[in-house]
Parts: sequence; C-alpha cells; structure tokens
Amino acid sequence: MQTLKTCGLPDDYRRVTLKDLDDYLAKSDLLAGYNQLEQEQIRKNLGITNQDFSIDVVLNINSENPV
Repeated sequence: MQTLKTCGLPDDYRRVTLKDLDDYLAKSDLLAGYNQLEQEQIRKNLGITNQDFSIDVVLNINSENPV
C-alpha cells in the first residue's frame, strides 16, 4: 500500500479557480450605473484621487521616481 502526501492547509488557503470568480464584480463595472458626476463624488467620498505621477525614463542616482 502506498501512502500519498496531502496538504494540510485549511480551505482559506486553497487555490482560486476561474469558477470561484464567476460571482465577483469586475473593477470596470463597479461604478457603471452612475454618471460621471456621481462617480467623481463617490471617488471623493472614498478618498480616491487621480494624482498625476511621472516615471523617470532613464534612471540615475538622483532619480525621484524609479521603477
């Protein structure tokens, strides 16, 4: 008789499959039912801001925005 090793992790740590994600809401659909003004107000209330940022194309010792 051969003994097989099994993983003893609880279900919280099992792998996720696409079937598990069927009932999740896509990020792009999250605010789909609201107009632009309502979306901006929701983002403001949640503290989500569209901050401009820059990425240095060439990195050097003085780069402020390295990737």
